[in-house]
Amino acid sequence: MRKTRSDKNTTWDDLEKSFLAKVDGTNEQGCWLWIGARYPNGYGAMSFLGKVVPAHRAGWMIANRVMEFPEGMYACHSCDVKLCVNPDHITPGTPSENSKHAWRSRREGKKTQEVAPQISLLERRTLYGDNRCILTEAIVLEMKRRRKDEGCSYGALGRDYGVSETTARFACQEKRWGHLQENK
Repeated sequence: MRKTRSDKNTTWDDLEKSFLAKVDGTNEQGCWLWIGARYPNGYGAMSFLGKVVPAHRAGWMIANRVMEFPEGMYACHSCDVKLCVNPDHITPGTPSENSKHAWRSRREGKKTQEVAPQISLLERRTLYGDNRCILTEAIVLEMKRRRKDEGCSYGALGRDYGVSETTARFACQEKRWGHLQENK
């Protein structure tokens, strides 16, 4: 058995046993569902060689027998389930790739409490470190349609699309996106 660098008493088999003890079966997508500790954002948390790391990252590192996740990379879920720790569902990806995948998943309707969650503007700013534009022309047109047809409030639209109520109102009232025309 190979010992890890950080702790001469811990083997990869020990880490794997500790990891699997916090996994409770699979769902219909083949996800291994984490039942251990969680971060406030809903992702699993695990102690890995003296540090607390996201459980899905730990699972990938254990399966690939590496000490650290590739620097600057995100652990991207192919299944969009926050509590999934199946290493086959996790791939290293850039922040941009992860963001694009999350938006594609939302467009395809994979939206539940544990699948492709909406995140607030503050969380986006924290994750990406800037105030980049997160609305697109297609999203603004969809917001306008929902406001008109469904009577959605600006607050509800803001929450659904990860922007503030004011941003949603400005988009729908054409204060920022006035050049867009809805199809009649």
